[in-house]
Amino acid sequence: QFIVIDASRQVLLGDKYYAKLQTEDFRKFLVSLLNWADVGISEVSYRKLTGSEADSLLLKYRAVIPDDLHDGWSRVVLESPSYYLLTSDGTNVSVCEICCKHGGHFFRASEESQGTIKLIQLSSLLYQLREKSSRMVWFVDEFDSKLHTLISQALLNQYMGTDETLSSQLVVAVHDTNLLTHDIWRTDEICLVTKDKE
Repeated sequence: QFIVIDASRQVLLGDKYYAKLQTEDFRKFLVSLLNWADVGISEVSYRKLTGSEADSLLLKYRAVIPDDLHDGWSRVVLESPSYYLLTSDGTNVSVCEICCKHGGHFFRASEESQGTIKLIQLSSLLYQLREKSSRMVWFVDEFDSKLHTLISQALLNQYMGTDETLSSQLVVAVHDTNLLTHDIWRTDEICLVTKDKE
């Protein structure tokens, strides 16, 4: 299975990968990733919407909700200034706003810095890469955008130097030449591309 991610957009990845946001294991992984990056987030959760607020969002996004709903279906949508998680129990669709906790206060995900949003965006990919049963090739464009060079280096070092029995493969496009180092890549894993008019 091939999965292509345009990591240049300030959008949280949706669909089945963010169904994981509902699972305790993924939320712990996400918070540990954010703690590792020292962004000050102690919890990622969601606030359930009800009444007219939920109804208006469901009406607006009815086109993304399939007719044949199944239990576990989910989709993340950006309705400025918030990210919302639409989920189904097989019959009904619920709407939750994704929030991040700093100290004793919750903030909307969209109020976080672009680098923090990028880490949240990449978290599902990083979570999948550690699964030994996962057999996917991930193509990630703009992997390093909005991230400090040291964060990008540490993430790539961690996942390129991981267990060789893992079945997934990671292919990334980067623009930061500081990442083109043999500390991360073998020589045959680096491909330089010069763009011209054609």
